[in-house]
Amino acid sequence: MKQFEEMNEYDREFKSMNNKINLAQKEQEDILYQINNKIGRKSPTRRQVSPIWKYYLTLTVTSLIIIILSLPLLTNIIQDRTGNLNNESIHQQNWEVSPTFKLPVTFGDGTKGEYVLVGKEEKLGFLVGSGKEGEAAVQPIVKGKANKYMWHFWGSEEELNGDFKVVGINETGEREKVLLGNNEETVWNYGELGGSNNGADKHIPSSMVFPTSGLWKLEVYIGDKMFDEVIVHVQEN
Repeated sequence: MKQFEEMNEYDREFKSMNNKINLAQKEQEDILYQINNKIGRKSPTRRQVSPIWKYYLTLTVTSLIIIILSLPLLTNIIQDRTGNLNNESIHQQNWEVSPTFKLPVTFGDGTKGEYVLVGKEEKLGFLVGSGKEGEAAVQPIVKGKANKYMWHFWGSEEELNGDFKVVGINETGEREKVLLGNNEETVWNYGELGGSNNGADKHIPSSMVFPTSGLWKLEVYIGDKMFDEVIVHVQEN
């Protein structure tokens, strides 16, 4: 509005000059056109954005980006702490029961025998049977029945250094504690592994219980790293 008032004022003043200055009509129109153009190019003063609002806007955008990028990491941490997983069918994972292997042993009375372990030979396994040489039988793992199992490990000192942890995953993909603590409550981990035993580099005794039947994947951790896994079949009562 102010621009139009200024233009009109210039126009009136310029026209009044006709009586004072001897200019041709064309020259008058050219000068008037130039004056109007200069006035029209004047842009209104912009309102300056407060620096504090710029700061809060930048902080908000940065925080949203950090949250979005952190979601995968936070999800993994929550899953590890709570033991929850998205349900995943064993058919998608193609689970197969781990093979058994034998370790030779000499019993206290001098009789030669053998231990039967389930797992991966020369890597890890836990004892599921014993007997005389050639007669060792595998004992079934039964749902809801707590039992003692001796774990054996093969590897370097660095690989086998740290607390022993087992994460049990059932057929529906749920993570559960299967190790039994001293108070008969299930726990995620025990302490460090013991020394050599039956030809293995390290060993540790444990008690385990499985609340449901079917296939179970046992993810075995030593320290913060997953060492390997064992898949077992748990029978009904």
